[in-house]
Amino acid sequence: MNKILTKELVKKEGINVTKYEIIKNSLSDKNIKIIKKNIGFPCFVKAANLGSSIGVYKTNNEKELKLNIKKSLNFTNSVFVEEAVLKAAEIEVSALQVKEKILTSTPGEIEPSSEFYDYNAKYIDNKSKLKIPADIFKNKKIISEIKKISALAFKVLNCEGMARIDFLYGSTKNKNSKKLYLSEVNSIPGFTEISMFPKLLEHDGIKYSSVINELIKYSIYRYKKEKKLSKSLS
Repeated sequence: MNKILTKELVKKEGINVTKYEIIKNSLSDKNIKIIKKNIGFPCFVKAANLGSSIGVYKTNNEKELKLNIKKSLNFTNSVFVEEAVLKAAEIEVSALQVKEKILTSTPGEIEPSSEFYDYNAKYIDNKSKLKIPADIFKNKKIISEIKKISALAFKVLNCEGMARIDFLYGSTKNKNSKKLYLSEVNSIPGFTEISMFPKLLEHDGIKYSSVINELIKYSIYRYKKEKKLSKSLS
């Protein structure tokens, strides 16, 4: 899922996203001026179309900015720089489609083993923790709102079957008050028995085997629906 297009589409629906600057092929002087003025440091350099935090680098100054963009461009031609959410809580919601209905899980909170939830924290050291429900969202009204935003993002991006919606909760350099920001949407989330996607659903009583059954049933439902479409111009 392209992270830049995700931001553009959900932003039009009134969903909060962090400020960002798109980098095309290389970092220009104009890019640097905009980043310094509107985004500031620290910030994050991100590959727009990769997963598992590959091509993602926390960046503290102009020297690191130039280096990290160069590193990220080794993986992809599409890179952007976004403002950092300070002391962010990393929130995840699983979405599962049952026919036309979208089921959204209780929000969970990632406690990464490193400064942010990077590749090492996800796959190497095995020390990151998942809290369900997220500690910061004990208020049922707020949990309900996050679930609604997750379902809306799923629809806006035309996802099907399943997705994991990731949020950041905290303040930015430009805004002191804490807010919820949609970070990205994973249309093919990790799906092992220890992955966050099935764990969040399991917390709500949907077992791993049931998730697989629902995805199979949805695939059959979609196939039957598409089979009814006309394949001829006559």
